[in-house]
Amino acid sequence: MQRLTKTQLDKHFSEGSRQLWLLMQTRMWTQRDLARALAKDSSVISRWLYGSRAPDRHSALHIQKILGIDPSLWGKQPLEAFVPPAAREAA
Repeated sequence: MQRLTKTQLDKHFSEGSRQLWLLMQTRMWTQRDLARALAKDSSVISRWLYGSRAPDRHSALHIQKILGIDPSLWGKQPLEAFVPPAAREAA
């Protein structure tokens, strides 16, 4: 399995990941803020944000309850081209 880097998004980067990034930008949250809101470890949040893993069904429902992101979006390709801020900085 190839190690995910910030400049190379994995095949699991989805519309859900994009929505999570946009929500963080809107609320001016860091990954740590997001981890606190979802009561998850920061490494798990990072995997969701960069697409190395999509949330499991239980986590996707929890994200929907807390942040309003539809669980079906984790299985869809991003609707618009999007490069996370950290990936832009690393490029």
